[in-house]
Amino acid sequence: MPVNEIDDIYLVGKVGRPKDKPKTLGPDTGFSVVSDINWETATVLVNIGSDGQAGGQTMAIQNNFTIGEPLSIAEYVVNSINSRNENGFWHVDVNPITEPREFWKIVSENMGKITDLELEFIAPNIFNSKDETSKGLRRLRDEAHMQKIDVRIKNDQGRLNPDIPPIRDSYEITAQGGGAAKLRSKKKVLYDSKNHAKSVFVEMPQDAVITKDNPGLIRDLIARVFGA
Repeated sequence: MPVNEIDDIYLVGKVGRPKDKPKTLGPDTGFSVVSDINWETATVLVNIGSDGQAGGQTMAIQNNFTIGEPLSIAEYVVNSINSRNENGFWHVDVNPITEPREFWKIVSENMGKITDLELEFIAPNIFNSKDETSKGLRRLRDEAHMQKIDVRIKNDQGRLNPDIPPIRDSYEITAQGGGAAKLRSKKKVLYDSKNHAKSVFVEMPQDAVITKDNPGLIRDLIARVFGA
């Protein structure tokens, strides 16, 4: 993935996948068909600012399903980074940023049927918030060297109520990309944060080409995606 750095805060690159597209030649060849390799690409933006900054430690990937689903691409990139740094102190994890209103809408619609809420927290991405959940997770990270922690809250009769302050605060951490959340009614999955990644629609000129030779266009794209 070729990478360019913008303003010491953003990394801009592309991921690609080769596609074999048959190409028909002219009549002088009898309209013979030959193999032609074309690379499908997607632009990747990374905010490498600290997690205390607005938008810090976030990644945005162009939605091009001919290459793959954006979250899968992000996981592939992160796994590649980790595999090259197996003995390093830091381990990178990736989780989607989600829209809380989608989660709470599903909670409201299924109140009285919710049996399970699963929350996963990632230690390196614990934010600087002051709630009790964040304080406890920071302590586990610093003193117990925790990397991940899974919490499962159950009520087999379906009377689970996630809409109380301790659970709400914990869920909000996952919604900011600090973990993952899954909601169930018995065996039925009502909500899985990995299927609800936040998306931003950015309208660009038809002839727009994101390359290192066009920094103005890149900065405009960054501003629209990250609100910078």
